[in-house]
Amino acid sequence: MHMCELLKKINKGIQLVTKVDPKTIDADKPIREQIVLDSMQFIGIIAALEETLNIEIPTDSMAIDTLNQFYDIILEIYKKERNA
Repeated sequence: MHMCELLKKINKGIQLVTKVDPKTIDADKPIREQIVLDSMQFIGIIAALEETLNIEIPTDSMAIDTLNQFYDIILEIYKKERNA
């Protein structure tokens, strides 16, 4: 899967749970300051992405603050799991 396709899947997962288009979120600012996102929604995003991408996202990902951090950790996990 190409990185562009992977980013689209990440954005789709975020949009499905939050009902917010990730393109409207400033990727360098804290997500929770820009949209209403409670802990359950965040867990829902992670669960949806784990299922869609067939990866395991560690629980410490709850510390993610920005959209770019979210992309980075998912891309890193995806690359590691695909090379394993």
